[in-house]
Amino acid sequence: MKSLAKLNAAEIRKTDDGMFSVIDVVKVLTNKTTQYASKVIERIKFDSPELSSNMTTIRFGAAGRPTP
Repeated sequence: MKSLAKLNAAEIRKTDDGMFSVIDVVKVLTNKTTQYASKVIERIKFDSPELSSNMTTIRFGAAGRPTP
């Protein structure tokens, strides 16, 4: 996952244990909004349950929303 950090590390949130926000990755790759990224991830979850089984939700910051 180190190669993902090269895209734009400032825009991809990650935890101390190496987990990262899939929404942020989709946003950086597509150069679209958070809403668009969320819709893409929902399609991935629907179309590929084997991929979504590896996704967990995490919260970045105390006030943050749960993020895949």
